[in-house]
Amino acid sequence: MTQGTDISGMSLRACTPTEYPAFEARSRQEYAEEIHRNGVGTLEAARAKADADLARLLPDGIDSVDQHILTVVDGNGDQVGSIWIGMKDGVDGPEAFGYDFWIRPELRDAGLGRRAMELAADHARTLGAVRLGLNVFGDNERALHLYRSFGFQVTSVNMAMQL
Repeated sequence: MTQGTDISGMSLRACTPTEYPAFEARSRQEYAEEIHRNGVGTLEAARAKADADLARLLPDGIDSVDQHILTVVDGNGDQVGSIWIGMKDGVDGPEAFGYDFWIRPELRDAGLGRRAMELAADHARTLGAVRLGLNVFGDNERALHLYRSFGFQVTSVNMAMQL
């Protein structure tokens, strides 16, 4: 943790129009890299998939229906990450889906991710969600560990092999 980061006062607020372009660019790039790193097509194909998915899910940017782009701030009001939660109809009622959980790299391994996940779950509850789901790529051991320790359970496994 960098000096001065106040984890106890962390909170979420709506992403601003000024912050959104950086959020979208980072989310798009990291998503494409994860797709490619996990063996799903060429980097160009991964970028095309990331472009198509973001265009479908966020057609109106931060004003897209049922999509909540949130900025994670510490107790000092400094931006330490972002969270993207989408709402959808589920079998047992409204479900939240975490499309993107991100903490600034230099602030990782200091409890901010866990606190941000708690805040995301609280936010999903305020939206009426009965369940919070997410996808994690198979090579992301750090995220898998966090999610398992938080109580997430595997609900399906997608696998692929190159032909």
